[in-house]
Amino acid sequence: MDVVSQDEDTAQKWPNATVVCSPDRTFLTVALPQNLRRFEMLLHDSEKAAQTVRESEAARLLSDVGVDVHKLIFKRRMVYKFHARQVEHWRKSRVLLAGDAAHCMPPIKGQGMCCGVEDAANVCWKLAMTLRGNMKCSLQSCSSGYEVAEQILDSYQKERSPWIERMTAQNLIVRQLSSLRNPLLRFVRDITLFLGDRCPGVKNWLRYEMYKGSPDLFEGFLEHNSIGSGELFPQPYIQTMVAASEVASTKLLDKVLGYGWSLLVYRRSAGDVLSVSSLQELENIGCQALHILPRGSDLTTAQQNSKEIAIVDMEDKLKGWFRQHLVDAVLLRPDRFVFGTVQSGCSGDHLVETLHAMLSGTRPLAPEQPNWQRYWPFVVPFVIVFCIILFFML
Repeated sequence: MDVVSQDEDTAQKWPNATVVCSPDRTFLTVALPQNLRRFEMLLHDSEKAAQTVRESEAARLLSDVGVDVHKLIFKRRMVYKFHARQVEHWRKSRVLLAGDAAHCMPPIKGQGMCCGVEDAANVCWKLAMTLRGNMKCSLQSCSSGYEVAEQILDSYQKERSPWIERMTAQNLIVRQLSSLRNPLLRFVRDITLFLGDRCPGVKNWLRYEMYKGSPDLFEGFLEHNSIGSGELFPQPYIQTMVAASEVASTKLLDKVLGYGWSLLVYRRSAGDVLSVSSLQELENIGCQALHILPRGSDLTTAQQNSKEIAIVDMEDKLKGWFRQHLVDAVLLRPDRFVFGTVQSGCSGDHLVETLHAMLSGTRPLAPEQPNWQRYWPFVVPFVIVFCIILFFML
């Protein structure tokens, strides 16, 4: 149900998105702009859809959970079922599916649209490379650019499908836990969450959905032998020079990276990491080079002495990432996932050679990883929670 609500008590009680695990009826309420509010309520087996959509019956359901129905106007009432599905093939010839057309999941965690946006970010740069013919600079040894394009576009499902499976599984688990009807199981769930909310580590893990994990890639268009390959790169605030001026501007890293490939080098310059021919190869596909400076560096002087775009790491997040992975440079795909890295003190020409080989069809994409490597960051925490629940049941 979508309503326009003027009930201040409801707004104070549920200011954001809230799942209420009531013994009588589990429901979700979401605050939307312009006083709009959505309620999604679990119907019992005895309740009929035709009756529930009536305004009088909808008002009764809201009254039962403490909503003042005299202070709202109904905008929409609808009964529907949640589904968890994924198509077998995301691509056929020139047709590609994304978002709800490729997969659907219960909206408990609000990941449906997020996953659709991530799908678009993954496939759009691959379509752009294919349509613009960016592979042609590296196709001397390839008999057909069509074969290369097919391989690149086929990596779309390989990279996205595992993450969709994880998100769908998490949604189903949360849905089951939030809609338990057995009194004993509800008691075990509630006491477990009560104790977890008083344990600092578990509290943050649950409240900030740290169990969700990161949508890292395990196969596809990657240099899989590199440290950090497939990881989603951080998005910190950085400082850079405004074009045609000597004024420094603070902005998110994305604003500087744009929509193409990017080579980020920490402390060293791109010329120290790559040869002239490798730099030219990256330039052919529209890759830009960025020179990362530690916080407190003189940006004006650094930009004058550097051929790359100089940026200052304002939050030390990039510094931490490079030190954690023991690398000097990272090659980012247009969707901000790490294609590959260059270890400290080493040359990065092998990274460009790998990219060249993939674009020319002489090297296959990163092979599929075992299932346990895909799912262990997601499975292990839930196993721990399950053990806690089992402990209280015994």
